[in-house]
Amino acid sequence: MGSMYTAVIFLGVQNASSVQPVVAVERTVFYRERAAGMYSALPYAFAQVTIHQALRDFTCQVGM
Repeated sequence: MGSMYTAVIFLGVQNASSVQPVVAVERTVFYRERAAGMYSALPYAFAQVTIHQALRDFTCQVGM
């Protein structure tokens, strides 16, 4: 049971550490574009959710 817990925590930490640089870059772009008055947080969040769902769906269909 302890080894299962350790493996799950390890995989979670690995995944989180691989995503952190991507999030940092996206956050920088968002702050720059929001400061320029291009859009607010809601359209940005909507666009992120939409593109991630589309990529997820495409990946699931190609993998089948």
